[in-house]
Amino acid sequence: MQNTLHRTRLPAGFRDHGPETTARLQRYWRRLDALFARKGYRRVITASVENFEVLRPGLGERSLGNTFRLIDPVTGETLAFRPDFTPQVARLFASGVLGRDLPVRVSYRGAVLRREGAGGLSGAREIHQVGAELIGTKTGAKAGEADAEIVALAWETLKAARPDAVIDIGHAGIVAKLVDAARIPERERDEVIGWIVRKEAFEIERWAKGSAPRLRLAVLTRTWGTFAEASRAAKGWGGIVGRELTGLAALDRALEKRRVRRSYDLGLADGFEYYTGILFRGYLPGAAEAVLKGGRYDRLCGNYGREAPAVGFALDSEAAALGAVPKGPAAKAAAKKGKR
Repeated sequence: MQNTLHRTRLPAGFRDHGPETTARLQRYWRRLDALFARKGYRRVITASVENFEVLRPGLGERSLGNTFRLIDPVTGETLAFRPDFTPQVARLFASGVLGRDLPVRVSYRGAVLRREGAGGLSGAREIHQVGAELIGTKTGAKAGEADAEIVALAWETLKAARPDAVIDIGHAGIVAKLVDAARIPERERDEVIGWIVRKEAFEIERWAKGSAPRLRLAVLTRTWGTFAEASRAAKGWGGIVGRELTGLAALDRALEKRRVRRSYDLGLADGFEYYTGILFRGYLPGAAEAVLKGGRYDRLCGNYGREAPAVGFALDSEAAALGAVPKGPAAKAAAKKGKR
């Protein structure tokens, strides 16, 4: 028996699915395929492997370090198995494959690989992502409409798995501007942002040493709830983040009309340097780790040579369909927030 287990074991973070769980996944995927088609999001298929240097402009340094790399035995070039679909969609858009008319609505589904597992099903390193991207929306009111459309679509993908799903919404500009106002040395930024993500107000207060701009970052760990509750906690910041709060207020009104179940966290900071506007996370009951992540990324397409504002999301479809496991820093943060 032990010899059989050794011969059939999988690498850490990878998994098989038998007929029953495969059937559950396929039913969920079919529901999402129908949802995306109904909303006008056309399906695309992307290559599973990219040239590493082509992938580089679409990923931050942290994500680049988390890629599975291999050497092409024909050319000797360094390749990478995609860790995310969004840079690939940006590359397709820039290349003209998605056409020249705007806006562009696309969806996708497939496996992504990461060197280190995080969230989802027991730290999976192979994740079956489903997602959607809306590219080419104008700025101002049109961008706000696109944000509302994509957040509502994200919620519907979660609702297809569990009707009591919830979307948590923040804004990258709020965290970015308050961090800049605090004048944090570069060597300390990652640690401080980690405290914000984990809602460790005490650590920030100890580090701030009475500095008002730095103490605002501690307040960020408590700015969550309904939009009214979150913005009330941010009272007095209008001179710094007034534009972002105004945008979130308009988004909240639009989502109320769409009857999206939502909450707000002005201290959402995971990936804030990648995003340029709203960012959001999707949760299922009993799961402290987000199974869906998304936001606005208006600079990414330009990195591939064709400027266009964009917003989208990616879902860990296994975690959504089969049940996610509460774990990691997000579990601690969620417990402190008392949301789930």
